[in-house]
Amino acid sequence: MILLPDTSPVAARVVAERIRVAVSVTRLTVGSRNIRFTVSVGIASVSDGVSLDQLLKSADGAVYLAKSRGRNRVEVAA
Repeated sequence: MILLPDTSPVAARVVAERIRVAVSVTRLTVGSRNIRFTVSVGIASVSDGVSLDQLLKSADGAVYLAKSRGRNRVEVAA
């Protein structure tokens, strides 16, 4: 989890995409194997009356949406 205070969903998406790209270009060589990594990110925004539990559920739902749409992507909760 990354908290980005005073950040709009659009700006949070930019940050998440930068992280996603940085991870996706990372390679780890173990013996003769090159291992690559991917990240699926879900973004949720705090609004009045939303509990921490609701916020986490929204972000989790967005992560599963990213995974169902092919992984290695960023999705914003509706």
